[in-house]
Amino acid sequence: MLNGDKAQDFEIENIKEKNISIVLMPIKNNIWHGIMGSYVDLKYYKIAEYVYANFSPLYRSGTFDVYVLKSKKAHFDTILKSLGDTSSDTSVTDFNFLNESFVNKNNLIVENSNNEISLKSNGSSSFFIGIMDHLRRSNKIKNEDLPSRLNFKFNASNTGSIKIYYNLNPTDTFSEDRAQEFPITISGDNGINMDFPKIPFEIMVSVNVEKITPKVFQFTNDSQGSVNKPEKIDYFIGYVPKLWAENSNNVDFSMINSLKNPVEETTASIESQNLNKTKGGVFAYMEIESETDIVASIDLSESNISKANYGFNIMKGKHNYAIRVSNGFYWWNSINPKVSFKSEKAVKIHKFSLVTENGKTAINYKSNGLTLSNLNDENWKNGCSLALNMVALDYSPTKEKLLQTNKKIKLKDNRAVTIKGYYVSGNYINITLEEKLEDYTNVIGFPNSVEFTK
Repeated sequence: MLNGDKAQDFEIENIKEKNISIVLMPIKNNIWHGIMGSYVDLKYYKIAEYVYANFSPLYRSGTFDVYVLKSKKAHFDTILKSLGDTSSDTSVTDFNFLNESFVNKNNLIVENSNNEISLKSNGSSSFFIGIMDHLRRSNKIKNEDLPSRLNFKFNASNTGSIKIYYNLNPTDTFSEDRAQEFPITISGDNGINMDFPKIPFEIMVSVNVEKITPKVFQFTNDSQGSVNKPEKIDYFIGYVPKLWAENSNNVDFSMINSLKNPVEETTASIESQNLNKTKGGVFAYMEIESETDIVASIDLSESNISKANYGFNIMKGKHNYAIRVSNGFYWWNSINPKVSFKSEKAVKIHKFSLVTENGKTAINYKSNGLTLSNLNDENWKNGCSLALNMVALDYSPTKEKLLQTNKKIKLKDNRAVTIKGYYVSGNYINITLEEKLEDYTNVIGFPNSVEFTK
């Protein structure tokens, strides 16, 4: 068992000197993902970072993921494919089952024209559930534990979007955390691809076009258990960030300056600006003042898709917190990842930076970058409600003060919209606009930056 940074540094040098090509890494929620109550890739963060930066996932066994040197990945792929059947194919091309009673449809009408099935939207929140049940009834799923790719081909009557919600396990419920939306920019033939760590237990297809005609719904996977991308990590690390920031002597955080004007927010984000291309580890460092003990999180995302989440405790008063955001696969294998702080109540942020472990490089939070709330449901999309002609902000006292003194919202294309009125509703601030919102959604909706002006 390794203990301490020096022991990890020694083991990394050992891996380099022996030119080790294959390593075993833990699988999320597997028995070996934690040892003595600690996450393996967080406890041994330096080794994890070296592996994720220099190795690629190749193969999933029953207990571990097998990683190989990136320079030798093609070689091992060839060996793997030579060991047996290379792939399996679970597909649907006949969609008459959508008329069956076991299929749950909401505001969708099934149309049959010359044995070609189409789904016509008949209101808001149009979706269907049941395709996974159909695959199991047809005995088409042979191995549900292998990483898989969904290929969904369809014809769309107009532009809009398709959103896929998925549950990996029978106990899961549909949520935005397990969903991906795909824009449809042209009418006619379209297709989407989506990767899963295993065959989903259930899928819900949300239809945001007038009519779609499904052509192919297909899962493919490699029979040896190849894995291209591991699962998103979702850790709760309690008081570790406070201990790391205030009680560890391994990292010098003294170079991080306080914000000129502390901000009182529930959310704040920093673009990493390719800091993940550096060799060393990286912390998200914060100085936070809170009126009560609360729970917060640091989220790592790429292209607005969450890749890792670190929940932790914030204590009453002013304290420092450091979260090692570089310990996971997606820090090293994402393009310009965004690091976002979120808390259940507004806190006063005095410091927020991404800083390398040697303390020499830091990217500081800039408080003038505001976005609408990432609010999406039947009435809202990216913080915009066309029906209400409203936009929504995540609530914070700072944003409410801005609304009290400003009358316009400046957009990234230099246009501006006029604030007609606003009110606080729970965790949101709802803002009514003078102009027609539909003319501005592509530049005002989340994650576009906006600015309040007089």
